[in-house]
Amino acid sequence: MKSSKILYYFLIGMVIVLCALPFANIAFVTLKRITFSGQPLEQSFRFFKYASTLSAFKNTFLVSFYVGLLSSIFAIPMSLLIMRTDLKHKSKWRTTLLLPYLVPPYIGAIAWVFLANPTNGVLNGMFETSWLNIYTFIGLVWVESAFLYTFLLLSLLNALEAMDPSLEESARVCGANWFQVFRHITFPIIFPSFMGGFLFVLLSSWASFGVPALIGNPGGIYLITTKIYSLTKMGTINGMFQSWTLSLILLFLAFLVILANNFILRNKKYSLLSGKSVIPTVYKLGKWQKPAQLILFIFILIIFLMPLSAILISALSKVQGVLTWENMGLQNIKKLFFEIDEFYRSLKNSFFLAFCTAMIAMVVSLIINFYHKFFSKKSFVTSLPILSFTVPSTVLAIAMLLLFYNLSSFFKTNLHMGYLIFIACYLSKYFHLAMKTSMDSVNQVHISLFEAGQVCGASFFSIFRLIAFPMLKASAMASVFLVFMPALSELTMSILITGPNMETLGTLLFQLQEYGDASGGGAAVLSLFIIVFILILNFTLKKLSNGKYGF
Repeated sequence: MKSSKILYYFLIGMVIVLCALPFANIAFVTLKRITFSGQPLEQSFRFFKYASTLSAFKNTFLVSFYVGLLSSIFAIPMSLLIMRTDLKHKSKWRTTLLLPYLVPPYIGAIAWVFLANPTNGVLNGMFETSWLNIYTFIGLVWVESAFLYTFLLLSLLNALEAMDPSLEESARVCGANWFQVFRHITFPIIFPSFMGGFLFVLLSSWASFGVPALIGNPGGIYLITTKIYSLTKMGTINGMFQSWTLSLILLFLAFLVILANNFILRNKKYSLLSGKSVIPTVYKLGKWQKPAQLILFIFILIIFLMPLSAILISALSKVQGVLTWENMGLQNIKKLFFEIDEFYRSLKNSFFLAFCTAMIAMVVSLIINFYHKFFSKKSFVTSLPILSFTVPSTVLAIAMLLLFYNLSSFFKTNLHMGYLIFIACYLSKYFHLAMKTSMDSVNQVHISLFEAGQVCGASFFSIFRLIAFPMLKASAMASVFLVFMPALSELTMSILITGPNMETLGTLLFQLQEYGDASGGGAAVLSLFIIVFILILNFTLKKLSNGKYGF
């Protein structure tokens, strides 16, 4: 078992390097520069007095708060409507309402730019007006909420499905109406799941770069992430120091939010004594059945179908904003696939990076979880991927850049070239998805099977190869897909670490939308390509896992 221990500790060391060392390094370097720079603290932090910095902090807090609030307004009624009423076609509505989860938010931002920009937006062209303007504070909150609410909705749906409804039944027997049952019974029970989903929406809003850059910047609304991006792209020592400092503060604020959430939940008791299963009583909608269906249809039409249609119209339009059959054609598709050389390079880079990241994450997570199961061990290191997963992607990219720079200086080599820094960032960000998926499956395999192999004289690797892996193929495939899908279209980290000839689909799409494609058609075609491919991946995942994974 000596070789298995060596492999285990090597993989644990890799997890520490990827998920903890970048943050420790950026904290050390930033504090070291502040301490030994020879400048007074007031001079080192004078950029915090700038109006642009204060405005970025204010906008970040306000946007994240309103995104969380609007997401809650969307998610809570929908979850109750699906899980606690006799709504028709529940499973279809559940899948439909979660579809925005599969679309990267920055593609949603591009869709809403095509739909509601004041100059040539589809809606403004349709109604011959210019008052619809997505480049506003309300527009920024709306676009982020339109995609992030799915995290909260998914969390609430799972919580309502898993909870024991016997307490709700007891309250109804005692004469409580539906609102009293929800207020005093249902919501307190699902509150931990609500807080977890709300926290994730909050942190995702803080970490968002694509939506603030595409919608906030044109409207003069700058957030911390866009501020960090602009400081990094300055290329000066002072600009880099300011970006490190802002990243460290954003990291600290994320820790505070997580600690506050744990403190709130720790002081509350959430225990259920459940015996015989009880089927929850559903409220009959009666005459409200059709209005409820109509409301959900209008919601998904506005949230998902209209932006998707806007992308399709923009992809086929010769001139943006002109809604005539004569203006439709395939010239934008031809342009992207046959005239833009960067497309195939970005496609190759994204597929290679996403595939390598997914395969490494799958193998490492399976081995670590299997080792814990086999030897009945637990390690605090396995919780580090949760840390890097919840940390804003902008902070992670800055921290990884700084770590690679210090390692390059130490080893006197250039580690920035090639795919290494991309894979390191993607692994650090998405390793938690593979770890959680494989952990759930490994825990369902009884330890006696491993012990039987050990009694027969099989080594750790033989037991893993011949017993464990064949039983864990489904979860292994699921973890590959779950890591591959977000890594394929990643933007926030890639835009900061990309270099010459290292375009990815996300960075190419951002460049087409912002700089290189005034007509907008190329960005629309690439957006459609990414959406269709992600939907195909999701459908494949559902088929391979018999509906256990995917939407």
